[in-house]
Amino acid sequence: MRTSAFGALLIAALITIGAGCAPTQPAPEPAGSTYPEGQAPTDSPNLPSSAAPESGIQAAQAAETGEVKSFTVVGDNFAYDLKEMRVKKGEKVRVTFKNAEGFHDFRIDEFGVNSGKLQAGGETVVEFTADKAGTFEYYCSVGKHRQMGMKGNLIVE
Repeated sequence: MRTSAFGALLIAALITIGAGCAPTQPAPEPAGSTYPEGQAPTDSPNLPSSAAPESGIQAAQAAETGEVKSFTVVGDNFAYDLKEMRVKKGEKVRVTFKNAEGFHDFRIDEFGVNSGKLQAGGETVVEFTADKAGTFEYYCSVGKHRQMGMKGNLIVE
């Protein structure tokens, strides 16, 4: 009888101690990171997958004040649905890339943006700071997709 009471007390103590060991929030990732669908650093429906480097609350506030410029680009066979994105120099840019059909990616070489290649139905988010002014081509690097017209322009003013 004494042993089972001690065992129950020991289990309760271990559960209590262990409960404080798990992190409550994942560590932020650097800007330009990508997260495959379903592997976002936050479960909040109001924040995109790459809400780093700020905390979730700071990223939401930045989006509300216009500090983060968000776009969604859908890739289809040999075309993006969005042919142009305009931002101001110094703005944070968040691009949600959704692949509707085929096998595609989303790249902007000058900002080190690479979504990784996605199968149809795949989705990912990339984030970067537009720290250079000019017109920069975004494109799909798969096969000859770029040459076939799967590209657009990011205009940084």
